[in-house]
Amino acid sequence: MKFRKSKNESKEIKNLTENDSAKTEKSKGKGFSFSSAIDSLRTSTGVLLFTIIGTFGIMIVTCLAIFFSTVQGAEKVMVPDVIGKNLTTALIELRQKELYPEIQLRYSENENDINTILEQNPQPGAITKAYRRITLTVSRGMSLDSIGNYVGKTYSEIQQKFATLYAGETPLVNVAPAVVMNNDAPEGTILAQYPYEGTEIIDPIELKLIVSSGNKTELIAMPDIKNMKLNQFMDLLKTSNIIFDFTSKTSTEKESYIDFQEIEPGVMVEPFTRVRAGIVLAHRSSENEPVSGLFTYTLPDYPFPVSVQLEAQSPDGKVSTLADFFHPGKSFTLPYSVEKDTSLKFIVNGEILEELIVR
Repeated sequence: MKFRKSKNESKEIKNLTENDSAKTEKSKGKGFSFSSAIDSLRTSTGVLLFTIIGTFGIMIVTCLAIFFSTVQGAEKVMVPDVIGKNLTTALIELRQKELYPEIQLRYSENENDINTILEQNPQPGAITKAYRRITLTVSRGMSLDSIGNYVGKTYSEIQQKFATLYAGETPLVNVAPAVVMNNDAPEGTILAQYPYEGTEIIDPIELKLIVSSGNKTELIAMPDIKNMKLNQFMDLLKTSNIIFDFTSKTSTEKESYIDFQEIEPGVMVEPFTRVRAGIVLAHRSSENEPVSGLFTYTLPDYPFPVSVQLEAQSPDGKVSTLADFFHPGKSFTLPYSVEKDTSLKFIVNGEILEELIVR
């Protein structure tokens, strides 16, 4: 038997089919699309890359603009002529033009050229930009083969002379601290020197200078030497600028010591004041012990203190300096303690005046 669908049933079936198709299309619209995502990523990446390149380009252009504005903005100036001028004057003139020095030192043939500009680069009159470095060749003076005459010059002048002469090098002449004495000459004036003029400079030399105190009276405190051992006294003697006139006596003591000084410690006295002092010499009880004694010599009365040394050469040939100081002359006394058969040399201004063997 055949059944026929009614007209209403057919209409309901059609509606259901259309609804299902609509739902299917709607679900397709809400799903994930890979092709759409890739297209979107390509678009955003291009924009980002363009932004980065554009920013970087702007930075480069800005930096170049700043650089060229700085370089091109420097004022052009004329290089001053500083050849033959003192270094201080040359530096001031360069500074006024906003130029900066690069200094090179060189010996010259004239001792009076010291600190003088010998050459410059760029040459005088050249046009250059401000803030440029100008090379200055500065004289360090004449290369010395011997000691000159510095009497009458100032201590500071000689200090500066040798500091400039040996700048950056191991100095062959070392200026010792000034020995000041009362004198009418202007303060700082060199009254005497050691070594003397003409002394050849072969090995390093210590230049010792006697300097005037000027109008003011120079006073120093009397040191306390009582009960000092001999080695302590020798260290003090280098810088005390006091002249000790010794008398000696022997005893059973194993070590020499000072037992008397005429002027009390702390009293203010003039440099090179003479002071009587006494020393007790150690007793030599065996052949292995040192020999103690008192070296004496009579010197001329010098107008200024002279450099004196007492050197000792031991039996095995070792040389040492027992004392090195300034002395005004006349009576010279100095205690010593050395090995038996040691040779003592008394040297004044580089000349050996006395030599003896200690027995």
